[in-house]
Amino acid sequence: MDFEFNERRATQAAAFLLKKSGGRQNYTWLLKVLYLADRQALAEVGSPIAGAKFCNMTNGPLASDVYNCIKREQWPACEYWQRHISKDRYDVTLEGEPGDGELSDYDVELLEALYEEHKGRSYSRMVDVVHKLKEWHDPGEGRSERLLPEDIMRAAGAEEEEIAEVSTRSDYFAQVARH
Repeated sequence: MDFEFNERRATQAAAFLLKKSGGRQNYTWLLKVLYLADRQALAEVGSPIAGAKFCNMTNGPLASDVYNCIKREQWPACEYWQRHISKDRYDVTLEGEPGDGELSDYDVELLEALYEEHKGRSYSRMVDVVHKLKEWHDPGEGRSERLLPEDIMRAAGAEEEEIAEVSTRSDYFAQVARH
């Protein structure tokens, strides 16, 4: 099962959380809340918000495409992100208003609920939160391992029939997007 990374949706989701946080937030906190949003969206509607690839790292699971945008390792692929969000050491800052036109009402409600649940938590507390997820395991210091959407859905309680249906649908759209 593959989902195409949607940089605009990822940027708008991050910007939503940054606005709620006063325009600046620790990037590990942001990565963890965005992962939780993608995880819940996968389980509930069969599609993550950003469509990113996922991985397990020592500090927990995350959307690797979003992490690469934060680290500026996909330039120019993250050009939209970089126009609106900058990194300063361990924080990310909202630099411009990307709008929210790519986000559905469901996305906004989910992000709002997760912000309310996790606001005020430190980045280390957010690491503790994601370490309790069934799909997480430590790949070892300085390493990462791909985390499949199917495994995320299973860990979130999805039935195998639902996972197969989402897989068929996502593979079809990924194939269409390549042509």
